[in-house]
Amino acid sequence: MLIALALSLLATMAPADTARGTIRGAVQSDASGVPLALALVEVGEGTATLQATTDSAGAYVIRRVPAGLWTLRVHHIGHDELEMRVLVPPGGEVELDLSLKARPLPLAGITVESSSGGGVGDTARAGEGAMAMMDQRMLNEGPGAAAAAPPPGTGGGGGTEPGDPRDVLWVRGSAADLKLVLLDGAPVYTPFHMGGLIQTFEPEALGAARLYLGGAPARYDGGLAYVMEMDTRAGRPERMRATGAADLVSGRVLLEGPLPGRAATYLANFRAVNGALLRSTGGQPFPYEYSEALTRFDLPGRTGGASLTLFANEEGVRVDTVAVGDDFARWGNLAASLRWHGVVAPGLHLETTAAFSDFRARLPYSTDTRSVVMLGDTRRLRLAADFTRAFPAATFRYGVSYDRTWVGNEVWTRLPTRARLFDERNAGDVGGLYGDVAWQPAPSVAVRGGMRADLFGTGQVASLSPRLSATWLLGPKAALTLAGGRYHQYVRVARQDGGATGDPPTTLPDSLHLATRLAVARATHVSLALDQELPRALRLGLEGYFKRYERVAGPQDESYVSGVDVWVRRGGGAITGWVGYSLTWAWAPDTGDTWGTERFDGRQVITSGVAGPLGRAGKFEVRLAYGSGLPFAAIPNSVADGSTGGVASPGDLNSTGPAEQPSLTQSPREPYLRLDAEVSRTWSPGFRGRRLELTPYVRLLNALDRRDGLFYRYQSSDGTLRSLGALPFLPIAGITFRT
Repeated sequence: MLIALALSLLATMAPADTARGTIRGAVQSDASGVPLALALVEVGEGTATLQATTDSAGAYVIRRVPAGLWTLRVHHIGHDELEMRVLVPPGGEVELDLSLKARPLPLAGITVESSSGGGVGDTARAGEGAMAMMDQRMLNEGPGAAAAAPPPGTGGGGGTEPGDPRDVLWVRGSAADLKLVLLDGAPVYTPFHMGGLIQTFEPEALGAARLYLGGAPARYDGGLAYVMEMDTRAGRPERMRATGAADLVSGRVLLEGPLPGRAATYLANFRAVNGALLRSTGGQPFPYEYSEALTRFDLPGRTGGASLTLFANEEGVRVDTVAVGDDFARWGNLAASLRWHGVVAPGLHLETTAAFSDFRARLPYSTDTRSVVMLGDTRRLRLAADFTRAFPAATFRYGVSYDRTWVGNEVWTRLPTRARLFDERNAGDVGGLYGDVAWQPAPSVAVRGGMRADLFGTGQVASLSPRLSATWLLGPKAALTLAGGRYHQYVRVARQDGGATGDPPTTLPDSLHLATRLAVARATHVSLALDQELPRALRLGLEGYFKRYERVAGPQDESYVSGVDVWVRRGGGAITGWVGYSLTWAWAPDTGDTWGTERFDGRQVITSGVAGPLGRAGKFEVRLAYGSGLPFAAIPNSVADGSTGGVASPGDLNSTGPAEQPSLTQSPREPYLRLDAEVSRTWSPGFRGRRLELTPYVRLLNALDRRDGLFYRYQSSDGTLRSLGALPFLPIAGITFRT
């Protein structure tokens, strides 16, 4: 009844006469598909005209456009002017990706030297397509809490499955971390919110997100599974701005503007989830915690500019595996990056990066006789210098990098006294250099090829990683890309001698196969992708890939993955949205099975969203996430009887097992399903000569009233699984503001 009343109220309230909307998108050259920087985009008539200039990625955004039908014009030297009519809904957003027809200008012979301007960095935020791509990839990978104790048999530690499934905490997500995620050049492990209560990453702070499932350029060191690079945007220099929201479970605020003297800009974003106002859901304590802080400073110079990014986050989920004290499993990151870019010689551009990150995970756990906490941490220092030189027929990129990684695992008793049971730490460094050439041999063909050479300090391993990508323009609105490459990176594997190192107060046999040793793993990728613009502002993305992994869990380990990703996105018109589908197969020889069978895993993930106007000034949005066959990591009992358990082959997994133990067929296999919905309405009142946007909203989290969760544990009484940290149907109300 309350929800129906809120919907009716939002739909029938009179709109403000001054309701405004937003137009955003990207501009590219029709002939080559290359983004056009410094294109002028203007909307309006006569003196009532709003303007924006595209950034280096061709992106633009025009805010506070009065609702109605307007003329939009795009100008860029060497291209025909484009003019079109655009209908801007009250309080809505129109996304237009535009292509300009090339028209070369006849000029007398001149000498041109490129130069990077000294202005602030790009200020346009990432589009909904990039955000949806991130959501789907994170759902497919799962949380990073498993890094606290990567389990046997799941790619994180090798060895055997635990003997008793009641001694296991199941975590949705792979234990082995094979990805490379860069946030403004700093390698981070889980810079995302995983619980689904707020957006994966704050969209107002993100400038761009690029995902490589295969064929990443040679400058990326690592990324056996995939490479994702995220760049925050610079703060806008005109004036101080504030954007934020608050509701029953979360709050956020983003501040941006010029620093005193207007020589530099800042952007600061803060988000938090704790559910303090709800206290409980379904009679249980609120299961999630999340906090995040992101700050970026940009200082322009005469021939370049510098930026400093600081990031910290922590996420926690309540797990009732401890009798007393703090019962939250927690994981989080600290990261900092300092970057400078500019022209160091005629035609030569340089970008330098110095970054440090620290990932930590904590898991409390108890048995009938002892309470312990498992701790895991990974720290990385990354230094890089990347050069770019443009020639008439090609662009050459080259650079050097150095990366040092520290890893560690600890196990401490909690009761009756605090004592360290296990402690092991290792470190490894890697130095590399690369060269990469982008060449367009024909108007419809673009080729990029490169080679990366790395020397890993652990084991004195030298590696060569070739990369190649070729793109064919199938027409003015379609491109086909074939890419391949090889990748190397450090992974955490278990010790082979089964013993702990160091001199802790109490020695614990390494029956957990804790991944504390660094080894060099390798992957080979081949991918084929299609990107096409369709009628009615639709865009189609299709990518298939095949990957081979070697030495991920041990010297003889080998596994394979293949799959396909499909995207359809509508960025223009009154109704916008996307649908994404991923289908993945993974298989590997089962070294623990004397019959030589293969382990096989298949999974599929669907994410979708749709948004549109509701009445004259309202808006609705619906998001769906579904995952079937998602990977799970098993964190075994840390104080078991000291045995390593029996070997669990695929045959064992499908058998009944001993009478006193539940069958492992009870392992978490049910699909993940979430449906969230939101309705809102925007007012734009005046405040001290400025326009203030207020948007109250009603949001339904998990609108299917289906309890889902990331963590599972067996019930000792009946051997069934129970989800920990699950959220049922949850209606919340809040308000968003923008100055």
